[in-house]
Amino acid sequence: MNVAKSFLQLVDKHFPRSHKLHKIFNRNNLKVSYSCTTNMANIIKSPNQKILNENDGVSNERKCNCRNKDLCPLDGACLTSNVIYEATVITTTTGDTKTYIGMTEHKFKTRYNNHKLSFRDRNYSHGTVLSKHIWDLKDSNTDYQINWRIIKRANAYRGNPSRCNLCLSEKLCILSTRDISLLKKKSELVTKCRHENKFFATTNQNRHRSNRS
Repeated sequence: MNVAKSFLQLVDKHFPRSHKLHKIFNRNNLKVSYSCTTNMANIIKSPNQKILNENDGVSNERKCNCRNKDLCPLDGACLTSNVIYEATVITTTTGDTKTYIGMTEHKFKTRYNNHKLSFRDRNYSHGTVLSKHIWDLKDSNTDYQINWRIIKRANAYRGNPSRCNLCLSEKLCILSTRDISLLKKKSELVTKCRHENKFFATTNQNRHRSNRS
């Protein structure tokens, strides 16, 4: 069945020139494009690759490098990578809470240190909605504490299949959270995956080299 042809025929039928909405719905304004789903080979490979990734190096994986294990933000799992995490900010005087959901492809400890920098240095205060909230509390001389936890683990974009499970999982966690205290910009739900950039950069470099040769 030619879906595009049928669609355009329906447009012609239901929005003729005499229709008041014809200026909006016509062949000149409406375009049809196709989006290919993952092929069968990748669907079959996906669960197998997931199992291999989960088992790869599990026994030798170092989970924490904190000198004082009692101060580890994730109770001994701060070196975990490819995670969606949650930070809960509790105001000690009133007990009010705000939650922030984020994700990182790299070790959580690296992302955690970047968060701490944005809490200390006002130049980075607008780096995330979390850091902005922390500085609002500081400016009002409000005491607080932050609790961290991992919500989910997912692989970042790897070039094939052409989707980023890490970014999609973060968006799903945000959408699934009905808590009005959630700290998150709505625009972040429609942001493009940043993990694809390194693959595009490598591809462009290879093309440039081949053109030079």
